[in-house]
Amino acid sequence: MASTSENIVDTLQELTEFVNDRIEGYETAVKESKNSEYQAYYRKLASQSTDFSNELNTFIRSYGGEMERDTTLKGKFYRQWMDIKSTFTGRDEESIIGSNIYGEEWAIKAYKDALDNGNLPPEIRQVVDRQYQSSLETYNQLKSMKDVTGTASDVRSDNSSLGSGASSTGYSSGSTDSSNSGSSLGGNFSTSGDARNY
Repeated sequence: MASTSENIVDTLQELTEFVNDRIEGYETAVKESKNSEYQAYYRKLASQSTDFSNELNTFIRSYGGEMERDTTLKGKFYRQWMDIKSTFTGRDEESIIGSNIYGEEWAIKAYKDALDNGNLPPEIRQVVDRQYQSSLETYNQLKSMKDVTGTASDVRSDNSSLGSGASSTGYSSGSTDSSNSGSSLGGNFSTSGDARNY
């Protein structure tokens, strides 16, 4: 029967693999996105995820385990599939955000599983719960970003179909383009503070 220390290490190593998936996911998003504000946000999330991984690995080492630097097999397959898909279809901002939402859902489930395990000491549980809450906040922020980006795409599509008469509707392609800073992001998005407390 595994000791308590071994159970703690196993739980943390499994969770850390998902956190490492998170790092790679946001680093990929930085490379793929053409929106400078989104890129800045993804960089903060990648850095945040690295901090989370380091925190968990510190606990793993303190309980006699090997630091976890690998990612999940599921994450590897998903990234390979997305690479193949983007080769043929390309990647717009909305699909990039969608991939990040999907990855965050995996992370949230991994955090829930770790917290539900019941073998984590209070000091570790507190850190894991803090990271879990941050992942939930990120998930909600990404959902808001996707809504804004999707709305902007719909407006651009409407303008395109209207042709030369678009100006009479009051729409301006410049003000709704998600690659522009500020107005396209609405009131729910700010790269300056979203990741500061994670």
